[in-house]
Amino acid sequence: AVKITSDITAYDYYMQGLEYLGKPRSQENYDAAIKLMSTALVHDKKFAGASVGICRAYRGKFELSKVTSLLQRAEEHCLDALALDDSDAHAHIALGMIYRDKGDYKKAKKTLDIASKLDRNNADLAMVQASVYQATNKLDLAESTFLDAIANNPRNVLIAGEYASFLIETGRIKDAIGILENSLAILPDNEPQLSNLGVAYFYLGKYRQSADAFEKAVNIVPTGTGFANSGSVYYFAGEYEKAIDMYRKAIRLSPTDYRLYVYLADSLRMLPGRKPEALDEYRKAVKLGSEHLGINENNAHVYQHLAIAYLYLGNHEQGKACIEKALSLRPEDMDILYMGLRFWVGLGDYETA
Repeated sequence: AVKITSDITAYDYYMQGLEYLGKPRSQENYDAAIKLMSTALVHDKKFAGASVGICRAYRGKFELSKVTSLLQRAEEHCLDALALDDSDAHAHIALGMIYRDKGDYKKAKKTLDIASKLDRNNADLAMVQASVYQATNKLDLAESTFLDAIANNPRNVLIAGEYASFLIETGRIKDAIGILENSLAILPDNEPQLSNLGVAYFYLGKYRQSADAFEKAVNIVPTGTGFANSGSVYYFAGEYEKAIDMYRKAIRLSPTDYRLYVYLADSLRMLPGRKPEALDEYRKAVKLGSEHLGINENNAHVYQHLAIAYLYLGNHEQGKACIEKALSLRPEDMDILYMGLRFWVGLGDYETA
């Protein structure tokens, strides 16, 4: 449990910071949370809860922007919090998320085990534990963890949304749509769940419903991923100029997100005379993706995007190594399976595809 400060001013700034952490994901909301939590620490430098809040905000900024230095700053603040109070379950959970993001699943599990002893029924803990199981291909354990958490927190739409994301990634699209629609009936302005609903409809080929969900999501919170999702709908509809516009908007919001440069390059490649631009974007994707592997060398999603970039840059052997690595890390991930199919078809190896 969080040890609340005895300084009333510090507590007031902390509560204001928590309010911003509970708002829709955006760089502005996370920056406001950091400012308020930092002010709380000015009034009580031993207030561990405020350091946890800063940690969570920096990790949120990383999730939106993919700027790797933000994850390091998040880790530093979590470690500061634990140095002040090692019984703070929220600090252990936040640190476990960071270790998961870095691909250090052994450390993540150890940290989350400590959190479990401190606050066994914490819903956030269950979601992070499930994601670590999924990342290590323990899918049965991941699912049972989600289902237990849902049983213990039947009205928690965030858990339901994370479970739906798990179902999408493992190919159970229609089940995911049912869960997301029920959750959105309770909390209609939930941007991550609208985005997931758009992804689910996209996989089913229901592009109009997909576009509607993505549009609602970016109207709530404009994010790089949100604009990229809209771009993908235009790409598959053959409207490449509109796709390019969406991907450029995404890059303005998340300039270090390696995925966006692959998507932009794919669209440029489809237009006459734009191949040189496409190759430049693929090279940027390789540079940024390689930097992300410096944080987490087992990030399957980085490898899948690098594979496509290498394919069109003509480095086929490197591309093969990347797609094989991605598939070995996450063999049942729908997105990676699709990228694998696309890679082998692009290479002309229809037998492997």
